[in-house]
Amino acid sequence: MQGAWLEFAGLSLGLAAWAGLRLASHRRLLGPKALAWTLLAAGLGMRTLFAFGTPVFDAPDEQSHLAYVRYLSERRALPVQTEQAAREGSREYCQPPLYYLLLAPVYGLTAAGRSEASAVVLLRLATVLLWALQFGLVWSLAQALALPPLLEAGLLVFSALLPSAAFIGAAVNNDACLAALSAAVMLLLIRGRTPAASLAAGLLLGLAFYAKYTAVFIAAFTGLWLLLEWRERPDPRQALLRAACVVLPAAALWAPWAARNLNLYGALFPAGALGDGSRPHWSSLSHALGRILGYMVVTFWGAAGGSYGFQYRRILTWVLTLVPLWGLLRMRAGVRPRLEAPARRFLLAGAGALLAAAALTFRFGWTSGQSQGRYLYSLLPALALLWTLGAEAAAGGWLLPADLAGLFLTYLLAFAGKYLG
Repeated sequence: MQGAWLEFAGLSLGLAAWAGLRLASHRRLLGPKALAWTLLAAGLGMRTLFAFGTPVFDAPDEQSHLAYVRYLSERRALPVQTEQAAREGSREYCQPPLYYLLLAPVYGLTAAGRSEASAVVLLRLATVLLWALQFGLVWSLAQALALPPLLEAGLLVFSALLPSAAFIGAAVNNDACLAALSAAVMLLLIRGRTPAASLAAGLLLGLAFYAKYTAVFIAAFTGLWLLLEWRERPDPRQALLRAACVVLPAAALWAPWAARNLNLYGALFPAGALGDGSRPHWSSLSHALGRILGYMVVTFWGAAGGSYGFQYRRILTWVLTLVPLWGLLRMRAGVRPRLEAPARRFLLAGAGALLAAAALTFRFGWTSGQSQGRYLYSLLPALALLWTLGAEAAAGGWLLPADLAGLFLTYLLAFAGKYLG
């Protein structure tokens, strides 16, 4: 009952904020910069609320992620995934180490004399800081793409106010680290064609593979971006040099970890990083399609809890998925967006990478039942751009940046009220 009242309170507060944003926009008080700062404040506030309000370990594999951080802090060595460790609840030891290395000093400073719950909250707050870095990078990315105000707002709104992303971004989880690195790679690919910028993009791409194995999705985006550049360049040798400056440092940086995985687990991507190895039983193809797609959609938009047991208003997640998709189909039928050349290239590379990522996520759902929509978060700026274009086309042109912010803030506040209540 309390959850219903808090959901209603969140809904009411969100609608009031939406009206305020609309009024500020009408009076020309809410330009792109003011809206960005508003979204940053809202994103920080809501993630801080989740960091303190989410029960300890009531986030996907949070206990296992904490065990990894504790292992690094106490033993000063990388853990190895074993069956015994998995039985003891440490199922993330096969994950790449970057996120846990960043948090280990925080844990070391706070572990003495503090309860486990306090340590979890502090590590969650450190993760929120990674999100703040990601938001700044997405803001810079939107400006580098020279997007119109509504599309720029779409990228920032998705970064700040997407409910599932806000929840997982305030948990002990390595998604935020990968998302920040992915945004940095995208930004460097767009802003600089110099060898130095290309080398930096390659090094950050290599680091992304030390954050989470779903870095393969940002690698797919990078490959498509370089391919589109090659098609547009008059001198193929310059395109080849650019590709080499990105790909070779990334491969060289990741090679030691890849060799370690092959030596320890016999695979580049250990099976333990992709689920518990159990294969679901599908009674029919339609049963599999419905469950896999449904789980992917709801966990992308509005799910929380240790095993995503809390799934908020599933019908709403389908509305938010299908309406913009219909708008994109309208665009294909004749309504064309006005985008600068880098934004068009970003859209094409992002769409291709998202198709590949969705296909791999679906395959993972088929084999393990874990088709989590948050696996797409490394490509969230590209998905946000596509979604906003579709929503604009579906709305017939009346959609304002204030409407996007108000809609998602209302959604997030109602989601948080229901879950935390």
